[in-house]
Amino acid sequence: MTYNHSLKKEAFKRIKDRHIAWKEKYTKRSYHLKRKYTRELGPNSYFRWEGHDYTTDSDYYVLVAPSMSEEYGKAFFAGIRKMPATYSPSGKYFRTIREALRYAYDRWDVRMPIPLPTWTSNSLKNIEISEKI
Repeated sequence: MTYNHSLKKEAFKRIKDRHIAWKEKYTKRSYHLKRKYTRELGPNSYFRWEGHDYTTDSDYYVLVAPSMSEEYGKAFFAGIRKMPATYSPSGKYFRTIREALRYAYDRWDVRMPIPLPTWTSNSLKNIEISEKI
């Protein structure tokens, strides 16, 4: 068996290392959710960014939002999805929005809002959250 040493390493670059210029951007559905959570929870409770990866010529979006978790119940979700997508982004759930934003920053290099919001899973108690992101 021979090993091909000429394989390109570009495909193995982490998304954070691809220098994607993330811009906060909302679709019709996501803008509706941003307004809903701003009204019911408060400002800086829902974020969505889009960016283009020139190394693969692909578009992505990153989401930090209230969600439902099997482990935590109502929690904050940070995830990413390649576009176009017909299914939910993949990511992780957190007890605070700060943890979710930190994860998104560390993982995908999205902009951190200033000042950082302080919402926790306790803040979501009386908020209706749909199962789908």
